[in-house]
Amino acid sequence: MNAFSQLNNSERRFTFNSDKLAENTFEVARFEGEEALSALYRFELLLVSRNGEIDERSLVGTSAQLSLNDGVENGNATIYRGLIQEFSYEYRIESWTFYRAILAPKLWTLNTYILSEVYLNKNRPEIFKTILENAGLTHNDFDLRLSDSASDAFRRDYICQYRESYWAFISRWAERLGIYWWYEEIDGMEKAIFTDTRMVHNDNAITLHYQPPGEPEAGIARTRAYQSLRRIAQNLPRQLVIRDYSADRASQELKGTAQVDQAGTGEIHLFGRKLKSNMEIEQRARLHAEMLLCRADIFSGGSNATGLRCGHLIRLEQHPRAGFNRRYLLTEVKHRGSQAGLLLDGLGIPAESGGNDFYSAEFSAIPDNVQFRPEMKHAWPMVTGSINAFIDAEGSGKYAELNENGEYKVQLPFDITQKQADRGSAWIRMATPYAGRDHGMHFPLHKGTEVLLSFINGDPDQPVIIAAVPNSVTPNVVTNENETQSRIQTAGGNSLEFEDMENRQGIHLFSPVANTKIHIGAQPPKPKAAGSDTSDFWQAPEGHGDTVEGNLASGEGNVVSGELNGVSIETGGLLFEAAIGRISFFAASNETITGAKTESVTGLSTEIMTGGKIETVTGLCTETVAGDKTETITGLCTETVAGGKNETVSGLCIENFNGDKTESVLGDLTENTTGLKTETVAGMCTERFNGSKYEYIVGTSTESVLGDKTETTTGACVESIQGDKTETVTGDCTETIIGDKTEIITGMCIGNVTGDKTETISGSLIDGVFGDRQETTVGVKTEISTVKTQEIETNVLTATILMTTGCAIFTA
Repeated sequence: MNAFSQLNNSERRFTFNSDKLAENTFEVARFEGEEALSALYRFELLLVSRNGEIDERSLVGTSAQLSLNDGVENGNATIYRGLIQEFSYEYRIESWTFYRAILAPKLWTLNTYILSEVYLNKNRPEIFKTILENAGLTHNDFDLRLSDSASDAFRRDYICQYRESYWAFISRWAERLGIYWWYEEIDGMEKAIFTDTRMVHNDNAITLHYQPPGEPEAGIARTRAYQSLRRIAQNLPRQLVIRDYSADRASQELKGTAQVDQAGTGEIHLFGRKLKSNMEIEQRARLHAEMLLCRADIFSGGSNATGLRCGHLIRLEQHPRAGFNRRYLLTEVKHRGSQAGLLLDGLGIPAESGGNDFYSAEFSAIPDNVQFRPEMKHAWPMVTGSINAFIDAEGSGKYAELNENGEYKVQLPFDITQKQADRGSAWIRMATPYAGRDHGMHFPLHKGTEVLLSFINGDPDQPVIIAAVPNSVTPNVVTNENETQSRIQTAGGNSLEFEDMENRQGIHLFSPVANTKIHIGAQPPKPKAAGSDTSDFWQAPEGHGDTVEGNLASGEGNVVSGELNGVSIETGGLLFEAAIGRISFFAASNETITGAKTESVTGLSTEIMTGGKIETVTGLCTETVAGDKTETITGLCTETVAGGKNETVSGLCIENFNGDKTESVLGDLTENTTGLKTETVAGMCTERFNGSKYEYIVGTSTESVLGDKTETTTGACVESIQGDKTETVTGDCTETIIGDKTEIITGMCIGNVTGDKTETISGSLIDGVFGDRQETTVGVKTEISTVKTQEIETNVLTATILMTTGCAIFTA
């Protein structure tokens, strides 16, 4: 006896057809399925066919449809048009073969793409459309019914899909944006409908009548009815608060609050959703509150009517509780059906002969005036550790390309889309070891530099550059060839090196412009490897210069040598020194200037030389002190000026030399002092001026030389003192002027010489003292003038006193 029979059209309630096979190749023995808003429906079917040679793999991924006939006269079938996700051969009995199939919507293919990708400058419709089309769907497969205002408010310059499927990516974003979807049969095609508002649901509702429990059922339902309904009420929090932080609005508090239920218990506080403004955060708080509210009252029931689909409306009638008779939005449906009784009558296998044929649906629904929002079921991916990336730029990479905030763009190696230059990411901040208002530290990164990205709270949408790392293309500036060095090397060739080799410790600064170098401590060693791009930097001569314990030198070319453990400065251009405060030197000093030198001090300048000081100027030397100046030298002081020298002091000027002083000026010398000038030399004082000498003092002038004094001037000598003048020489005093000499003193003039005094003038002599004059010479005094001498003395209180304890010789 044949235990199987082919069903006729009037008996067949459930059908399954594949686009790859002829119609009615399969009979549906039984099935189970479930669907929900914002989910993939899934039907598992037991199929029977007379064709026992079906290639199972050829059906996987192909289109198929499941039809559920409600059995009502003039009723419409409910059709699910999807893809065969899985197909298997089960067993064979007589001439019938049993197969098992799983039917899923086309959106299921989004699960088959697992990748990491970056999306730039997209709003909600754009990001959803991009993902769906990347998965192979067309406009016939989906419909985006999103509100325009919300779409305009949401636009992200950077969104990262990280190690997840298209399905997981689109689901997690939809859950946070309040977007949900369902499926509709439109023009013989199934479409996924995406929306964020209940106003776009089809207003047509299926009406179900209440059928009390215990009433007899006649096989597959011939009327649409529901047999049970229950209401589940849940507690809600009083309010929801969301806070966030945005680096673009660092001083602004981002906070959004939404009331959920005034009679509720508790509060929910959330932080860190990468929200950009208070408007966006208020919207997100409202969406989250609606997600909670739509689950406050859930209605669940059972029915034997087909046609119940998520996203569609039903109207319940005739329930004994009047408040339950209203319209609802279906949010979840579980289907079960069998027609094995008709198909497998007489099979004799209890596991397969299911008794009476039936269909049942268990559903969940919410009132149709409540806005549905999807629950946040899909976890946000977490980036653990760091990710490699490369600095991106449009240019050649010669210079770094940053925005107004010092941020960079990068190319991520996992990005599967080939993006143009400067289109690999949005602008990304770079962490630095030091930052703040109007201060910080930043070394610009050039195109192609490999960097490490970290992510705030592990969020792939919040990257931060934490470090730059070398690789085979951009090697490290410190290797086993120079392991004792700590180096900073810029792309422009500037270099700062700290050498820690024992007995060779030093700091070396180099700039390629004018081949400028500064060495502190030991001179740098010769380069270890030929072809170094900074080889010139290491060719400084042996020896060392100073600013702390050595000699300071600057000039054109490499003109540096000096004491051990010092500093050398080499420059091919001008050297400028400027201080608004105090400059102090506590070491031997050699200063050689082959070009112009300008030194300006607007505060106290103190120079203390505990060793010799040698200063040579072959060009113009201008020194301006707008405050007090004190210079003390306890060793030899030699000053040579081969050009003009201008010295202006507008405050107190004190010079103390505890050793010999030699001053040579190979040009004119002009000294202006508007306050007290005191000069003390504790050794021999020699001054040579190969030009005119002009000295103007508006105050008291005191000069003490504890040794011989020799002054030679090869041009005119003009000395004007608008105050007292005191000159004391404890040795021989020789003054030679190869030109005119003019001396005007408007106060008392005192001169003491404890040795011979010789004054030779090869030009005219004008000597004017408008006050008391006292001159004492303990030795021979000789005055020689080759032209007429004119003396002007105006003595008010006392007469001029001339005392000579030796011979006095006057020649005119």
